Amino acid sequence: MAWLEEFVRRAPGMPAASASVFVTHDRMFLEGVATRVAELSPAYPQGIFVVDGNYTEFLRRKEEFLTAQAEAQRAIAGLVRQDIAWLSRGPQGRQTKAKGRIQESHARMDELAELKARNAAASSTGARVGFDATDRRTRKLVVAKGVAKSYADHTLFRELDLVLGAGDCLGLLGANGSGKTTLIRVLTGEVEPDEGLVDFAEPMPRVAVFSQHREDFAPTTLLREALCPVSDLVRYRGQPMHITAWSRRFLFRDEQLDQPIQSLSGGELARVHIARLMLVPADVLVLDEPTNDLDIPTLETLEEAIESFPGAVILVTHDRAMLERLATSVLALDGRGGWALHATLAQASAWRRAREQAADATAATSSAPSSAGTPARAQTAPQRKKRSYNEQREYDTIEQRIEEAEAAAKVAEQRLADPKVLADHEAMTKACEALSAAQELAARLYARWEELESI
Repeated sequence: MAWLEEFVRRAPGMPAASASVFVTHDRMFLEGVATRVAELSPAYPQGIFVVDGNYTEFLRRKEEFLTAQAEAQRAIAGLVRQDIAWLSRGPQGRQTKAKGRIQESHARMDELAELKARNAAASSTGARVGFDATDRRTRKLVVAKGVAKSYADHTLFRELDLVLGAGDCLGLLGANGSGKTTLIRVLTGEVEPDEGLVDFAEPMPRVAVFSQHREDFAPTTLLREALCPVSDLVRYRGQPMHITAWSRRFLFRDEQLDQPIQSLSGGELARVHIARLMLVPADVLVLDEPTNDLDIPTLETLEEAIESFPGAVILVTHDRAMLERLATSVLALDGRGGWALHATLAQASAWRRAREQAADATAATSSAPSSAGTPARAQTAPQRKKRSYNEQREYDTIEQRIEEAEAAAKVAEQRLADPKVLADHEAMTKACEALSAAQELAARLYARWEELESI
């Protein structure tokens, strides 16, 4: 997603008049790339609302429009009440000259009905999500010590230490195949680690898992059976609820209850799995790519539900806005055994970039031919036990320099989100260059920090 953002913003090799059109629920992508946003909804006249600017500007203008539309409904409702009172007085005084007023009254009634329908559409939200917890407040629900896991000759992670407690939201970051799902299975006790220990609180924490694969249901399963497999009642937070009320909570129509799962869209199927997960009281909530196919209102409701969940959460998602809002820490995996725990998504992303660059440099060195025409051996310098004076001075200041580089990157990102900058080709080019330079500096500093740490 970060690469695609950069590509669309710079459009390398493309003419200045080129344009891009995209459909996405990724709010950070919208924020960083869009110069014009259009939303399709029955809440607007003609079913569409278009704003010049990024996503933040769109949200501001949308709120202004909907507020004005609601006020217009209240004002016209007052006039319609007067019209109804006038019309109910009987036929006396209804001369030909009054026909115009009668027509105006009916036109206002039609306008009021249309405004009510639009404002009702605007007030409808996404699926109402809320996860059930067991109310345990144990500080250490899961403790991993020196954990390692490999498959064949491929090490996913090693010597990994981690503590998960109530109120923690751990974001997992890593490329496909880097070991995120395997680590989840180790932390939840489904798979034994090759090395190290995973200790659980007593009694064993209850775990609820939302899997990215979503293959629990046969295609011919009816929606009512998927939502409520036992009867026509579900028990949510200790209270019974009928299947129709429960399904409406997730934006399903009553007639869909007797339709098979295979007829559902990706977003509807995601809501079914979330509905099932909400019925399971848990201490640890595992969400593996929960945002796939969800619309923005449901995404925002899901965020609120995760934020209010009192237990521990393990979150794997490509939705950077969700990670930035919810993650109390981010664990990054490089897929080659390395890992690092970070306070922010920006730090974890910079660490990953530094690891990738270091791996690319190592691969290039090992594959470069020697002067004799044979592959050169990678020379590994012996590890020293102590840093030199200059290295120690560099080590003492490197965290501050990383923070400064990340701050510069954030400023550059904010400039790129400015519609005035996006409209000015020269200013946008400079902002892109500043962002790239700051990100590359942060990546180099992280790589150097790791090198100094190893001495």
